[in-house]
Amino acid sequence: MSVSEDFEARRRARIQRNRARRARMRMMTLLVALLVVILIVIFAVAKCSGGDEVSNIDNVTIGSVTQPPVSTSAQAVSTHQPSSNIPAPTVGNNDLIDVIAGSGQKQHVYLTFDDGPNNTITPQILDVLRRYNVKATFFMVGSNVEQNPGVAARVAQEGHLVANHSYSHDYNSVYGGTDSFRSEITKCEETLTKIVPGYANTFKLYRFNGGSTSTDSASDYAEVLADMGYYHIDWNCLTGDAEGTRKDAAELLEYFQQTRLSDRTKNLIILMHDAADKQETVNMLGSLIEQLLGEGYTFSRLDEIDFTSGSALLSSESPQATGEAPTMTTSPTSRPDPTDRPASSSSSGSSSSGSSSSSGGSSSSGGSSSSGGSSSGGSSSSGSSSSGGSSSSGSSSSGSSSSSGSSSSSGSSSSSGGSSSSGGSSSSGGSSSGGSSSSGGSSSSGGSSSGGSSSGGSASSGVLDQE
Repeated sequence: MSVSEDFEARRRARIQRNRARRARMRMMTLLVALLVVILIVIFAVAKCSGGDEVSNIDNVTIGSVTQPPVSTSAQAVSTHQPSSNIPAPTVGNNDLIDVIAGSGQKQHVYLTFDDGPNNTITPQILDVLRRYNVKATFFMVGSNVEQNPGVAARVAQEGHLVANHSYSHDYNSVYGGTDSFRSEITKCEETLTKIVPGYANTFKLYRFNGGSTSTDSASDYAEVLADMGYYHIDWNCLTGDAEGTRKDAAELLEYFQQTRLSDRTKNLIILMHDAADKQETVNMLGSLIEQLLGEGYTFSRLDEIDFTSGSALLSSESPQATGEAPTMTTSPTSRPDPTDRPASSSSSGSSSSGSSSSSGGSSSSGGSSSSGGSSSGGSSSSGSSSSGGSSSSGSSSSGSSSSSGSSSSSGSSSSSGGSSSSGGSSSSGGSSSGGSSSSGGSSSSGGSSSGGSSSGGSASSGVLDQE
């Protein structure tokens, strides 16, 4: 090959290499441009959908739960202003169900979630509650709080009540005696105080693991709680998300319908869970809230109790966690309603004035009246009353009277010889209630009154006038 041909060959090879290099550069430029476009699109999409995502304190992005929008006719009414006038717990009087029952409030609903926090379920529940502007109470297990500190803190920061549910949730440890029980409560409290903002000043509330019926020593443990400044509470309805076989959202809602109180004016304390396997609870929650909002319920935390409708009385007998309605109690300092008095109850210190007496056919006027809450079975006849026609002198009867003489008469005083008493006292059913007086219309013929014990076979006919 000549020198000129060799030169030409090298020149052509160099040109081909340059063309290949330029082609590679163009390809790389296109790839970089395409990558930049993709990144811009991703950033724009993320920015647009940022309002539907929630970032927790651990910087873990949690997708929002899709729920139907709240209608304008069903809006949450809770304003999240915890009540500060709940009386301090004392031994035998620290069941919060009694406080709620005694408050007189109506149609309040308390959503409660046990066994959390969990890093997947609890954030989704918080998203739903925030969407509907509803507050709830979370009974947290101390060991779970240590594993999910950011979620636990978020619960309090979003306005919900954080409550104690023991440190381990191990029944053998929790219910292993009063010392072990106290240790579980204390350790959980210390954990919550360290991790949850403001917990040190939070209303102290505990829920027995499995409910108070899970242990035969609930009363002993309740005393420990009172000594530590804690109330405790069970529930009166539930969704069944920890009962038997797993249920889907529709079945959970149906289970709630079966266990809720039939009286729609009563307060509801609903048991649910936010453990790892409770996704169906999340799926059901929005429908449950919408239903109760539509029924006119007010959503509250368990430290929000409205005392404006009545005065609270703590009773040592609390409703069991079996779905029955909380029982309203009456304050011992309040005056009972006269219409609520039982027919045969007795009250001390009663007196009867103007009692009827008949001797040998004389008539008595101005029948028996009771003053100051007269009693049934409390008045006595001074003198002997006999059955079957003997006369009673000075005897007064108010209900089932007893004679301090010989025989006793049940009913009103009897008259002998067919004497009639005008305005004389007669009791039907053997009792007088609440200061009642009997006047007119009652006649006794030779014996005792009807409704009391019959002696001599005669009966009195008349009308008992009650207040």
